[in-house]
Amino acid sequence: MTIQLSQQTLCRPTATCAGRARCRGGLIFARLHAWDRGTLRVAFAGGNGMVKQVPIPEEFLALMAQKFRMLGDSTRLAILHSLMDGAELNVSQIVTATNRNVANVSKHLKQLAQGGLLARRKEGPFVLYRLNDPVVEKICSLVCDSLRREIESQLKNSQRLLGRERPKS
Repeated sequence: MTIQLSQQTLCRPTATCAGRARCRGGLIFARLHAWDRGTLRVAFAGGNGMVKQVPIPEEFLALMAQKFRMLGDSTRLAILHSLMDGAELNVSQIVTATNRNVANVSKHLKQLAQGGLLARRKEGPFVLYRLNDPVVEKICSLVCDSLRREIESQLKNSQRLLGRERPKS
């Protein structure tokens, strides 16, 4: 495996380096960090042990923004949520599950499939959709957990404030 970033070869890890590869000069090595099923972050360390994160290339940032835009619509999130149990659903089943109209669901299904978040296959007269990217479920779970913590914190603060402001009788 060759590690590449912006068309520039950085190093060739070997089985003996356990994820670290010394470049020809011996001063720099690249360390790969697996993050949620295969995404890689490359960091460099010089002979002094200081680790510096490599800037993310513009092209990659644009691709990331495109993925996040796919998650930025409540209808698309409802569609993704309806498919998170692993089942394959057709358009009418997704319409029922999301309580949206057929035209709107169809439009968003097309966008999600083009964005690589959904896979589709034809079975007889139906097109069946399923999640294509397992990271989507993880992202949704992380965001929901974060929102839950924020709401619980706000609720505790509100209850505390209401408890302090009550007139004593």
